[in-house]
Amino acid sequence: MTTRNALLIFSAALVLPLTASAQDIEVQLEPGFYDITEETTLLGFSQGANNSQYCIEAGKNRWDLQGLFAQNNLDGKCTLSNVQMTSSSGSADTSCHIEEIGLTVTAKIEANYTPSSFDGVMTTNIPNMPASVTKVSANRSGECPAGWVNPEFRNKEE
Repeated sequence: MTTRNALLIFSAALVLPLTASAQDIEVQLEPGFYDITEETTLLGFSQGANNSQYCIEAGKNRWDLQGLFAQNNLDGKCTLSNVQMTSSSGSADTSCHIEEIGLTVTAKIEANYTPSSFDGVMTTNIPNMPASVTKVSANRSGECPAGWVNPEFRNKEE
């Protein structure tokens, strides 16, 4: 798993409360520096933990449904369904058809969140393969360092 996967789960945790509410409602996290830990388990074995950081800047700490889902929708190949939410948790199912390999990948995403943290679990199912479970935690650890550059969500050449 990569930082990109952690960021996708991070963004999914943000989109959950938006989907169940009116689409013009925004989610806001406290600006600052977030420490992110991601660990994927396959066949009951950890694939190792990855640690990364992400800076959420003031003025860029609000998201609406259209912008966030479009940013991470694999060029329109994914759908989001069965969305449930409360003020501190959410869940949803995703389905992405990847024509290049002829498969539909499904996932269940569950998240608990506060204005300065979240914990998310994504269980991914690929046909003819065992399910993988990716857990992501993010906690605000302080202010963003001067000059920090965030990792990209997507490959700019896609």
